[in-house]
Amino acid sequence: MNIFAVYKTFRGHEFARESLLSVYPFISGALFVNEDIGWMGRKGNTVRAVIKETPDPDKKVHHLDLEGQVSQNEQYDAAVDWLENKKVKYDFILLVDSDEVWTDEDYARVHPELEHLLKNKGKLAINSIHCRQYDYIKSPFFRVDPPGVYRQTNFILKRAVKKGAINTRGMNIKPAIALEDVFWHHFPMVRNTLTEVLQKQLDSNGIENEPIVNLETWVHEVWNKLPKATNMLPHANNPGYWKGIKVVGLEDLPKVMRDNPIVKAWLKYPAARYEIPGTFKGGPEMLKKYGLPPDFGPGHRDYNIPSKRNRYDKAMLDATYGT
Repeated sequence: MNIFAVYKTFRGHEFARESLLSVYPFISGALFVNEDIGWMGRKGNTVRAVIKETPDPDKKVHHLDLEGQVSQNEQYDAAVDWLENKKVKYDFILLVDSDEVWTDEDYARVHPELEHLLKNKGKLAINSIHCRQYDYIKSPFFRVDPPGVYRQTNFILKRAVKKGAINTRGMNIKPAIALEDVFWHHFPMVRNTLTEVLQKQLDSNGIENEPIVNLETWVHEVWNKLPKATNMLPHANNPGYWKGIKVVGLEDLPKVMRDNPIVKAWLKYPAARYEIPGTFKGGPEMLKKYGLPPDFGPGHRDYNIPSKRNRYDKAMLDATYGT
């Protein structure tokens, strides 16, 4: 059985290496469809360089670089064209993003379902398989609990892979079955800086026409209170999808995550990510280096001035990673 992974990339490089390494054992190949201009006009792909430095001993990885600004639907259509033009042999495609990480155990639960579907595709009308996900916010150790209600399309049978069919994450490819006991790990709101987290919300929800809440209020009422916040999803229509947080340990994450810089930073400076000045390496001296007062942080009168918040993010990143 051949499974070919399809990634659409722009930003979200923080877990790209771990994502690829997590699926590498069970895929026959992977195509990264890269764009340099995001859906809302931002420039600069950050994933491609990380993947090109990730080990690929079996030469499974391919890149397709697109010019100009394209939609996610156009990225998927470009992947379909590429698969057809290259005459790639596959039975399923795996839709996966660069902030999604699998475990061997969860794939082992999917595998029998894939084999059954492939063996009986002449009798069964099923075209795709949906799995559940563990979502994380702010920290790789802050897991949304109970798990959200979203069911993403993960595996698509070859006969259903057509231009114009995949669209937004393949949700229109049906009939589908949902595997309730299979979870992959999703880090959509864990980034190097809070600025990048907020920008991702503006980018993704802008293109999907999903209204979002006032982000300044959300930072104060939700982000700064994590892990004790509730109703955390900043979508105006569905804030209750993420009801609470379960703080998990390193043993609860996929094994490939253990060398991830953000994971290691949280283990070393658990209270230092973005919010609490003075507790991170360098403390007030690091804030001074970036032209900020020693008490700068949430509650400071200038905290919401974008230029100073950007410097604060850089100070925290410098303190944590030494960059």
